[in-house]
Amino acid sequence: MPPRSSSPLPPSQEDLEFVQAARRFNATGAIWPSTVLPPRSRALAKEGDQENWLFEIHERSCRALGWHLSGAMRRHSNPLKVVTSFVAGVCNPRHAELGALGSVWSLPESRRRHVQGAFQELANRLASVLEAGRSAGAIRSCDCLIASQLILGLVLWTPVAVCQAPPRKLLNGRRLVEGLQDLVLYGRSGGGPEADRLSQLAHNFLVGDQGDPLQCLVSRTINRAGAEAVTAAFIASELPCSEMEANQALRRLHPVIDSCQQRAIALVLELRDHAFGGSEDQRAGFAAFMCGLAEAYLRDDVQPLSPLAISSSVGPCDAVRVRWRAIWELLGSGRSKAWQSNRFGSGSTTSHPSSCRRYAHSCVRGFGRPARRRPGMPPARSPR
Repeated sequence: MPPRSSSPLPPSQEDLEFVQAARRFNATGAIWPSTVLPPRSRALAKEGDQENWLFEIHERSCRALGWHLSGAMRRHSNPLKVVTSFVAGVCNPRHAELGALGSVWSLPESRRRHVQGAFQELANRLASVLEAGRSAGAIRSCDCLIASQLILGLVLWTPVAVCQAPPRKLLNGRRLVEGLQDLVLYGRSGGGPEADRLSQLAHNFLVGDQGDPLQCLVSRTINRAGAEAVTAAFIASELPCSEMEANQALRRLHPVIDSCQQRAIALVLELRDHAFGGSEDQRAGFAAFMCGLAEAYLRDDVQPLSPLAISSSVGPCDAVRVRWRAIWELLGSGRSKAWQSNRFGSGSTTSHPSSCRRYAHSCVRGFGRPARRRPGMPPARSPR
C-alpha cells in the first residue's frame, strides 16, 4: 500500500483557477498553450495573458514538487522511502493536479530559464537523495541525476498520460501510485551483451533516413513549444521554402499533426522490430527498445511526435487515440509483461548517446537493490 502523504494544503481561489488551467492544459496533451486560459476569457485575452498563465502553472508545478519532496525528506531518512513517499504525495488524488512542463519553449527566454532552473534544482535535490542511498548500498549504482530527472518526468507527466489512457481506469487512484512505485523501485529486468547487440541494431535504424523534413520539424516543435508555435514564418525560417509554400503546407494544422502521429507510430513499430528482431530474449529486447526510444526522442534529426500530443484543442482525437491504444495492446500482449508498466515520459535533458542508455537502463532496472525485491518477482540483472 502506498505510504501516506501529508494533508493537502487548503487551496485559495487563485490556486483553484490555476488548477483548472493545469487540467485543461493536461487534457489537450500539454501542447496547446491557449487552453490554460478560461474558455470565456480567450476571445478577450490581452497580449501576454496566455504567457502569464502558462508561466504560472509551470512555476506552481515546480513549487508543488518541491513541497512534496521536502515533506518526504522530512518524514523519512531512508532514500527509497523518500522516493516512494514523494511519488505518493504528487500522485495523491486528494492533491491538486499539476500541469506538465509542456510548451516550455513557447515562453520568453527569461521565463523559460526560470522554469528550467527550478526543475533542475529539484532534480539536483532528488539526485542528492539517490546519491546518499547509492553510497549507503540501498540503491543500485546509477547516474543519480538522470535517475532523478526520470522520476520527476514520470510523476509530472502522469496526469497527461491518464487523460490519454484507454478507458479502463487502470491509471487511477491507488493503482496508479503503486504502479509508478513498482516501476521506480523494481524496474523490469533486462540488459547484458544481448541487449547491447540489439541496441546497436536499433541505433543503426535511427541514423537512417527518417522521412519528410516538415514532419520531423513540426514534431520537434510541438514537443518543445506546443502546436501554436508551428507557424508559416517559423517553418520558412527553418526549412528551404518560402512563407507562401509554408502557408500552403499548414493551411490546416490538424491534418499535419495527424501525419506526424502516423510517422511516430510507424517509427515506434519499426524500432520495436529492430529491438526485438532476431532474438528470443524478450528482456534484452525491452532494454534495447528503451535505449532506442530514448535516443529517438533526444535527437533533433529523428524526434517523433509525443504520443501524448493530440490533434484537437478541445478534446482527444478518437482516431489518434485508437491507433495509440492499439500500440499499447500490441506491446502489452504480444511481447513481454514488461510493456504493461511502461509509458512514454520526458525527464532527461541531455542527448549524449551514453546518457540515453543510462536513462533507459534506469527505467528498466529500477533503483532498489536486488535483495529488496518483493517475493515472487523475477530477479533483475546486477548493474555492470
